[in-house]
Amino acid sequence: MISKSSSRKHPEIKDICNLVDSELLFSLMNIHPNDDVESILPRSWLSWWHWAAEDMPADSGDALHDAFGTPQRWPIRYDLRQMVMYCEAVKFDLNSWGMSPKKAHEVLRLTTYIADLLCSMNLNAASVRIVDVGAGQGYLTRALKLYVGSRHLLALDSDDAQTRGAQKAEDKLRIRDGSITHKTVHITSQNLIQTVNEWIAEDTDSDDAPNMPVLFVALHACGSLTPTILRSLLEARRKRRRLRWTPIGVIAVGCCYNLLSPEADFPLSGAVRSARVGKPPLPSSAYHLAAQIPDQWARNAVTWQETSLAVRKVAWRALLGRNLKTLPAKLHGLNGTTRRMNEVPSDDSSNAVPKPLARVSCLGTTGTGNNHDMRRLGRLNHAAYASWDIFCSRASEKIGVSIHDYERDSQLERQLQILHVLRCLCGPLVESLFVLDRVRWFEEQLATEEPDDGPPLKVDLVNIFDQETGSGRNIAFVISPSRR
Repeated sequence: MISKSSSRKHPEIKDICNLVDSELLFSLMNIHPNDDVESILPRSWLSWWHWAAEDMPADSGDALHDAFGTPQRWPIRYDLRQMVMYCEAVKFDLNSWGMSPKKAHEVLRLTTYIADLLCSMNLNAASVRIVDVGAGQGYLTRALKLYVGSRHLLALDSDDAQTRGAQKAEDKLRIRDGSITHKTVHITSQNLIQTVNEWIAEDTDSDDAPNMPVLFVALHACGSLTPTILRSLLEARRKRRRLRWTPIGVIAVGCCYNLLSPEADFPLSGAVRSARVGKPPLPSSAYHLAAQIPDQWARNAVTWQETSLAVRKVAWRALLGRNLKTLPAKLHGLNGTTRRMNEVPSDDSSNAVPKPLARVSCLGTTGTGNNHDMRRLGRLNHAAYASWDIFCSRASEKIGVSIHDYERDSQLERQLQILHVLRCLCGPLVESLFVLDRVRWFEEQLATEEPDDGPPLKVDLVNIFDQETGSGRNIAFVISPSRR
């Protein structure tokens, strides 16, 4: 019952696992620049750590920019160059193509792909019921209604404010033909099928239409939502004789790996479990690093400036953290604007609202750099990093302690910058492991199906968005009937 997952050869899971579990990469993911790196320095780092403290060209950023696409000319140590080349060789191909701006691009690309997929399945879009899981503001839902001709759509989201916003937009556009049903529900593997059952039962047009085809779509299936949709699809196939509808496939773009529940959703496949047998769980930071897209850093002068600023932020905050530890204890814990310990900034803008760190409960903070001092410092806007003096001045105002005379250790700064860059380079490899784990798991599940569970399915991984538009997560997980 297994169909080949794609015409393109995927990286080998065992090769990715071997690289992820190597001493160098695993230690890179475990240690953040905010940690006390100097006292816990792994032996495998000694050579490159000392090299990183050596004098470099005045503008080493430009040197890295010029050599980014050709690691053979990259002015770094041979062992690090080999690591970068190995990561590039075994990660999943993230070819990008496309349009802009970001959201319009994503909706257009996914809408077009869904229309083409339904056409390839010889299905009239008006006859297919579509469930938009994690619909948010309803951009994709409305596009499917207006431009693909879908007449019956179910938009699900866990945020009632998002649901109300989507309904308001539909009222403004006066969408009347057919139906868009909104439900606010926290989706789980247990209730997704029931939610679809209730939706179909409520539709008076479905009385005489058994075995209605249902397609699940998700533009941004955050965290565990993609595995949840896949489990629901398999369960619906097993129950299909008792349902009034038939699941025909899934198109889901996963994201926010830091919101995954490792206990339930990674690893999923027997293949990854076997390849990592006896290995420790991935550190918390691995799930955060999976969002990195270093292939886009050197795309143009603007993206390179943004990357340089991001690296500078990490290094300077880490340097400041070391200096804060030298304060007397009574000052080190003093701050009139200290955030509550369960709050952490999600970005580095000065006017953002603190959000609860919900993911800590399932992932922890190993290797993430989330510590007391960084929570005290909170978020600073880009202008605060214009110079070291300005940064120290803004930090002093924020934490209520004078730090204007703190020394800037240029050697340690370079070491921390390189550490951060190397950690980010691990990200695409980790994402590849997450994605391929899901593919292999789904194929394993199909292999256990009974003949009457439904027609054979195939799994494809499709590079559907253009990362240059800002769509960092561009891999669509596509399940559709096999043509064999």
